Amino acid sequence: MNNILYTRKEKISDILFSVLGNRDAISFIFLDCPPKKKIAENLTIKEGSFLIFDEFFEQISEYLDGKRKNFDIKTKLLIGTKFERTVWKKVADIPYGQVTTYGELAYSLGNRRLARAVGQALGKNPLPVIIPCHRVVASSGKPGGFTAGIPLKLHLLKIEGVKYAQ
Repeated sequence: MNNILYTRKEKISDILFSVLGNRDAISFIFLDCPPKKKIAENLTIKEGSFLIFDEFFEQISEYLDGKRKNFDIKTKLLIGTKFERTVWKKVADIPYGQVTTYGELAYSLGNRRLARAVGQALGKNPLPVIIPCHRVVASSGKPGGFTAGIPLKLHLLKIEGVKYAQ
């Protein structure tokens, strides 16, 4: 069976957001890049828009303006191993304005040696900002990685008032 997702792009605060989903939920967010040609098996992408997309863009605009700390958009994960989904769930619980390290996150999952695997799982996060992987930093205090680039990660952390080593 072929799943159909619809996409809408919008530039807010000089950041290009590409959102994929359907009338019920958002499933993917791409920052400063178009959606990947092949995201998942049996997935067709078409141009379109639903009310939930309007709600997402309104909420992301409020977040970027420092007026929103939490999102109440319905999401649906279409990808991810059990481990990746566990990591994403843990990251979703990191409060606004706070950070944790890859090692601390791995430790909370039961094994500090999984820090690299945690980083790899975050690199596959389909819902950045909603699942705030930008709040995970290196143990040195430096920003660590971010799929959309370190400057954007630093910008998101700055919006949240996070101080970090450079």
